[in-house]
Amino acid sequence: LSYGQAWERSEDPKHLVAAGEMLLNQGEVAQARMAWNQALVRAPDLLDAHRKMTQLRLNLAELYGTGENWEGVSSAAQDMLKVESLDAEDEAFARHGLGLALVNLAIRDESNAQAGIEELRRAVELAPARVTYLTDLAGEQARLGERDAAEQQYAEGLDLFSAGADGAAARVAYAQYLASQRSFDQASDLFEEALAMAEGDSEAIADAKLAYSNFLIQQW
Repeated sequence: LSYGQAWERSEDPKHLVAAGEMLLNQGEVAQARMAWNQALVRAPDLLDAHRKMTQLRLNLAELYGTGENWEGVSSAAQDMLKVESLDAEDEAFARHGLGLALVNLAIRDESNAQAGIEELRRAVELAPARVTYLTDLAGEQARLGERDAAEQQYAEGLDLFSAGADGAAARVAYAQYLASQRSFDQASDLFEEALAMAEGDSEAIADAKLAYSNFLIQQW
């Protein structure tokens, strides 16, 4: 019994969410989005559909970087924030997406930049255990020229995430920032720490090795 057939028989929007996931795995991005849209039309508070829609739009925006894509992230995140049953983790997820969208839409309206930073900061407050939220906040602060605030965030990340894959990710992000500031020795030390912390986690060590390799190539 396919998810589509299950939907037709039960009219439970959760089957549409599952169908969208299957379609996405098959590379049918537009069809997946349509399935999740349909689920949300029938159940506007269906959090799983909101999460998948927001994540998909964020992935597309990060891949293509167009204003239209970031507008899609903003719209999806704001729709998710309207759900009354959001817990802290879900709210943080939505605010993180909205924050990234706003800072990337600052070229259209300068006020979006600070509004985006505030959303990213709120995401960190709501979900302090998410290393990506902290490093994204620091990265956007740095991109906007707020270097003191960015460095404070990166330093806090080193304290909060002192081991494992999260510790490695915090160090890679800070090392990349330091390299952009031409603090090459400090950056190299952090890359070495990241590689050591990532040991045993294949994805983390692959990310750390790639980042360190790119750093070394740029030094030649």
